[in-house]
Amino acid sequence: MDRSEITQRFGFHKGMPETIPLHADTRAGFIQLASFITDITKPSREQSLALTALQEAAMWTNCAIAMTAPLVDSMVDSVPPATLPLFNTSPPVEYHGKHRPDIEGTTHAR
Repeated sequence: MDRSEITQRFGFHKGMPETIPLHADTRAGFIQLASFITDITKPSREQSLALTALQEAAMWTNCAIAMTAPLVDSMVDSVPPATLPLFNTSPPVEYHGKHRPDIEGTTHAR
C-alpha cells in the first residue's frame, strides 16, 4: 500500500453538502432495517449477530460515502514514516493513586 492510499484511507474526509443527506438516509434505512429485525425475531444470539452484521454494514456504507469527499487535513502527509508510532509506547499511568492495569490485566508499579 503506497503513501497516497494510506492517506486516502486514514485521512479526514470532511462532510460535504452532497454527502450529509446520504449519511442521514443511510442511518434512517439501517434504523428501519434494525427495527424490522428486532420486530420479527426474538432476542437471541442470532438476533444479536444479525444486528452486529447490520451495524458493520452501516459503518462500511458510511465509510464508502465519506471516501467520496475530499481530504481536508492529514497528519499522515506531514509526518515522516519513520516517526509514526506503531502503538502507544507511553508508560503506565496512575489514576487516583492506583496503577492502571495494562492490556493483559496486570498492574505496573511506578
